[in-house]
Amino acid sequence: MSSSYQYREMSILTPVMVTLGWARGILCGIVTCTLLVYLYLIANGENYPENPVFATTALIERTTGSIYLITGIILILLFPFWIYCGCRNAWALTEHTKPAHGPVACVFFFYIPILFIATGLVSLRTIWSNSSVETKREGTQSGFLSIDAWWIMMLITIFVYSFLRLITQLPPEQAMYLLLGYNTIDLIRIFLGVRMFRQLRRMQNEKHAYLQGRGVPCPDCGELIRQPLPPDCPMCGARLPEENVPALQGT
Repeated sequence: MSSSYQYREMSILTPVMVTLGWARGILCGIVTCTLLVYLYLIANGENYPENPVFATTALIERTTGSIYLITGIILILLFPFWIYCGCRNAWALTEHTKPAHGPVACVFFFYIPILFIATGLVSLRTIWSNSSVETKREGTQSGFLSIDAWWIMMLITIFVYSFLRLITQLPPEQAMYLLLGYNTIDLIRIFLGVRMFRQLRRMQNEKHAYLQGRGVPCPDCGELIRQPLPPDCPMCGARLPEENVPALQGT
């Protein structure tokens, strides 16, 4: 158990991430609908600027797409803070097996391409395992299907987006189908991401409450000491182990 980190509930960051995620999901859905309209117009030969339906669809697509891009940039900027706070809390709540990486290292792994592919998922799994109220799961790397699914969807969206940037000479209809597939995958990833943000906060709150309720036994007399933790045992006056205190401190 590390004495370097203290538990702080992500009471502001998580709702912001969730709200942005839902907003991005709605915007992605609107863009997907405009692609379907585009495909309908192309199939009927009505994809020309003079067509008011085509012009309106194009305006909606451009406006929604711009806001969608802005929300994505904000999430990208906030994501390292979320990773840092999640890993910091995982360290503070650890009882037995310390996380393999510290908060700064976890953020670093997510923004260096090669390390991101090799260790990003491992870092997420470690945060999840050390945030679980089942302390025996600390340090494990299995049983986190929602995290694995989000990770796979994210890698697919990165690959498809890179592919779309390279392919510039496709017929409009084929390009629309590719964009439709990309948006569908992105919608799934966004849903899993929102679930991931909410799940981590819930897990860490549950483990923090569990540790608070259980208390810390005095090493000398065995008295169970609960919150707020004093520096010394109120029964025998023995000094409490310093490594036990941070995991039980609130915000």
